[in-house]
Parts: sequence; C-alpha cells; structure tokens
Amino acid sequence: MMKATGKIVALLVVLGLAGIVLSLTNPSRQAHVQTIQGKIHEESGVIGNFMFRVVQTLEGEQLQYHNYLVCSTVTLDGDIITLGFLKNVFVADKTQVSRFVQELN
Repeated sequence: MMKATGKIVALLVVLGLAGIVLSLTNPSRQAHVQTIQGKIHEESGVIGNFMFRVVQTLEGEQLQYHNYLVCSTVTLDGDIITLGFLKNVFVADKTQVSRFVQELN
C-alpha cells in the first residue's frame, strides 16, 4: 500500500510541476498576434498600410484571446486560429488566416 501511495504522490508532484511550467510559459495575446502577422506576411508578403490595418484589426475585438492557464488560443468567429503553450504559438487553421486577410481587403 505504501508504494502505491508514494507513486500517486510522485505523480501529483510531477503533474503540479508541469502545470506550473506550462502556466509560466503560456504565450501572451501579443505573441499570438505577432504569429498571425508573421503568417499573413509569409503568405501574402503584405507590408506597409495594409499591415497597419491588420495590426489595428488584430488589436480590436475581432480576434478573441482565451487564456486557459496552461495554454492559450485565439479565435475568429468561434474558430481556433492559433494555439499557444511553452512560449510557442502555432497556427491551427491557415484557412481562417486567409479568410481574415480577405475580409480586410
């Protein structure tokens, strides 16, 4: 019985430490915005005035940032666009980013 209890305690400690690390390295809204901007620039090569409009829109209410403590997402119209954890942000749906660019044009 003691060995099983020790294993459970060790597992809880490991999970607790993992949760702390994930929460401390959860990307900010700005990190998500920069990733989306990079993806837009990568796909369309846009710069200048259009990118300024993109930044303004990204900072507006169109994109919603969701912080789940151990990870975070950004959604557009309820669809997840980016997923972030461990200081990294990944584009989850490239078609949504393309749609977003088309809406701005």
